[in-house]
Amino acid sequence: MSKEAKGGILLMIAAFFWGISGTVAKIIFNSSTSPFDLANMRLNLAFIIMLIYFSIRKPAILKVKKSEIKDLVILGVFGITAVQTTYYFTMSLLSVSLAIFLQFLAPILITVYCVVFMKEKVSLLKLGALILSLCGSYFIIFGSGGGIGNIKALGLITGLASAIFSAFYTLYSKKCTNKHNPWTVLVYGMGAGAILYWFVSPPWVVWSGRSPSELLFVLYIALFATIIPFGLYLLGIRYLIPTVAGVISMLEPVVASLSAFIILGENMTMIQVLGGAAVMGAVLLLQFNPEKNNEVVRKEENTLENISEQV
Repeated sequence: MSKEAKGGILLMIAAFFWGISGTVAKIIFNSSTSPFDLANMRLNLAFIIMLIYFSIRKPAILKVKKSEIKDLVILGVFGITAVQTTYYFTMSLLSVSLAIFLQFLAPILITVYCVVFMKEKVSLLKLGALILSLCGSYFIIFGSGGGIGNIKALGLITGLASAIFSAFYTLYSKKCTNKHNPWTVLVYGMGAGAILYWFVSPPWVVWSGRSPSELLFVLYIALFATIIPFGLYLLGIRYLIPTVAGVISMLEPVVASLSAFIILGENMTMIQVLGGAAVMGAVLLLQFNPEKNNEVVRKEENTLENISEQV
């Protein structure tokens, strides 16, 4: 098996886990667990697992300077925690596929930010992707067959908020990962979110009275929707250029929609399906940007490879 094939398989497995996790989260919500409790328990459990693992396996990953903790906390609160909270809350109000499609507007927002604030050139490719994503979003939101009445306004607002926070997480994480191993960023980010949620609902309250099935679902979310897929992504990207990796990761919404259809019985109209395809197409257009600097690509590949080999 070639290195490219190995990397592709690892990333496809990661996308599969991330896609399935949305359906699992929806099952948890249907058992009367609030999205805030799920985000709370996921952050706490994932943080504890990683803290124990890296304390034993790689203690150096946990070492940071006091002056550097501020950036990690900001990323953890307004990135990791805010994304998970708004995403899960949106999913509790809307369908799995719609919640994921709304969050997948994040790459478009990132492009807008880079064009407006970083003065990047507006190529025809970027302009076409933005227009395509806007059209796709319109069809997803208003293509349910009954107009806006079938879409909860609060779910739409929190879905868009999840896209904004996701864009912030992507942009701000670059600043953090330039200084730290991504696992360091993830551990401290999860830790900041877990501590924040302790003030909302402390562990002895949020974990109290949980049924065995709920605990198993949360354990699945912490392991197979957070730690394992992120690790697989780091391992797989060693063998692939970022463009190919980005395309493969687009399997996530496909898996999410298919699993929601099979397991939960959710459905989408043909117009919504076309809208989702348009949003995905817009993201793919941005991934295939021919203006990407080859030198930057090689630098990113080398950095990811060195980091992956350390873990």
